[in-house]
Amino acid sequence: MFQELTVIGNVGKDAEIKTTENSKGIVFSIAVNESYKDKNGEKRETTTWFDASYWKGKDANLEELQKHIKTGTKLFLKGKPQAKAYITKEENGAKASLGIAVNEIVFL
Repeated sequence: MFQELTVIGNVGKDAEIKTTENSKGIVFSIAVNESYKDKNGEKRETTTWFDASYWKGKDANLEELQKHIKTGTKLFLKGKPQAKAYITKEENGAKASLGIAVNEIVFL
């Protein structure tokens, strides 16, 4: 059983509408920044990227939502965490990504 994942971050890639036979959704990326102090007391920042997907029924009207999910927009997302591993054609082709299957979006 997965716990819900909540993130606050900035959209890194404008939302795109995707359609399957049974469903329609939007996909985009979101960057979550974290600040901390290292062992020397210096401030450091890391960024974790998530691939976000928000799926609804095939008759969903997501165009208005898509208009507002643009690069730089700050969002609160809640959903189910997802991890994916895949192989690319590049050298050292093993890759992984973090994702969130979104069920709630709040504009901040």
